Amino acid sequence: MAANYTAAKFLGSWTPAAVTLPASPNYTVGSGATYKTVQSAVNAAIAAGGSTRKYILVNPGTYNEVVFVASGVPITLYGTGAATDVKIQQKTNSPMTGSQYKALVPSANYTGAGKTWVDGCAAKGSSIVGTTCSSAFVIQNAGFQMKNVTVTNTYSEDNANSGGADQAVAVYTAADQVTLDNVRLIGNQDTLWVSGTNKRVYVKNSYIAGDVDFIFGNATAVFDGCEVYYVTGRKSSSAMAAPSTESSVTYGFLFSGGTFTSDGSLSGTIYFARQWPQSSLSSPVGKMIIRGATLGKHIVSTAPWKDWSSSQKANYGTASVPYLGEHLNSGVGAAK
Repeated sequence: MAANYTAAKFLGSWTPAAVTLPASPNYTVGSGATYKTVQSAVNAAIAAGGSTRKYILVNPGTYNEVVFVASGVPITLYGTGAATDVKIQQKTNSPMTGSQYKALVPSANYTGAGKTWVDGCAAKGSSIVGTTCSSAFVIQNAGFQMKNVTVTNTYSEDNANSGGADQAVAVYTAADQVTLDNVRLIGNQDTLWVSGTNKRVYVKNSYIAGDVDFIFGNATAVFDGCEVYYVTGRKSSSAMAAPSTESSVTYGFLFSGGTFTSDGSLSGTIYFARQWPQSSLSSPVGKMIIRGATLGKHIVSTAPWKDWSSSQKANYGTASVPYLGEHLNSGVGAAK
């Protein structure tokens, strides 16, 4: 059965190519470069159009902005050193009002679909913006690649009154064939949202941190050799992922190799996932397989899948078609 749950099976006709970096970029971002913000370089690349991939080099530094990568020419956004050298961050969050969003995210910095997105969030006025508008980095660009970059939603760290209990997305993908290679995605609740039925995302050798449903959505996503880090301090028991895969879609999330880690202060209290009954979908069931990974002691080793609620119990599928499962994992948190 395990032969049917590999990266190749999950990604189907798409075999992600290695993210190769050019001798020289098409656009360069940095204090001494032509483009001072990541968004301005993205705007220029999308406006240039065509079908040939555009490369955006981001020099080391911290960029406090919401980035929106619209559909169009495929883009590779990259740094040339450690992922920690390039930090893109913002503190957008679900409970902020549209007026607060407007003050934080200047509409004039965006064009086309990006401007429409930002204006739509700001137009909520005195109402809260919600989870989608909480995204710090939005990807609607098919074939998008990101390498050697850190993206953080700093909401919980910046707002002492929030307790970090609210949705604050670091990266939201809504495109097919997205590759994230050696990236660091950091947040608390809802760090990485992979959205779109039959959309595919490949995450390689990356680090994803959070504490509540921090990898979630209905896209098909492969996490290859990644570190999934549970952030302690706020919640001593939680679920890390929240897949909402539709029943008609064969594959949801695959974690192949890699590690599930934490700071060592918790033992047997953290669940792999709870299946999100996403109301906008026709028949979400949520599917997730973990194989060949090393699991820390924070994982609930005897029953690691959590009910969404008392009326939404964990759905394991069938013996021949499992929705949730483990295979050949190791470490203290592996299945007992």
